[in-house]
Amino acid sequence: MPVVHFITHQVTKAGPQDGANVSLTEKAPVVDDYANRAMAQLRNIYIGRAGKRYGEFHHEAPQVKALVLDWLEGKQTFEGFSQAMVKLFAQQLDQSPLEMEGHLAFFAEEIADGERFYIFHLKERVNVALNSHDELT
Repeated sequence: MPVVHFITHQVTKAGPQDGANVSLTEKAPVVDDYANRAMAQLRNIYIGRAGKRYGEFHHEAPQVKALVLDWLEGKQTFEGFSQAMVKLFAQQLDQSPLEMEGHLAFFAEEIADGERFYIFHLKERVNVALNSHDELT
């Protein structure tokens, strides 16, 4: 199940009254073995998670359907599609009291019966570890 598209964008909303800040990635990285391993790892984490959360696009959200169709029909690049999705997400986030920090990772993969598209919210965590020289990293 090779990944055919992969890109991440950063989204931050510090408080309920704040607006969402978006940092868009302009060019998707080359899809290589790393992208396939990352996708496999994210999928495995999701599948093995007891408290899974997932969503679906509301049937009354024609913007999302239009963006997806434009990408699938080749009217827009994957980069442009993902950027437009993040901007739309940020607009919706601005209308809610939710806070958010992290990256949205967009993956598209080819499977036997077609293509699958995933969006993952990746949260960053700060960790302290010892390296092989007993130095804190």
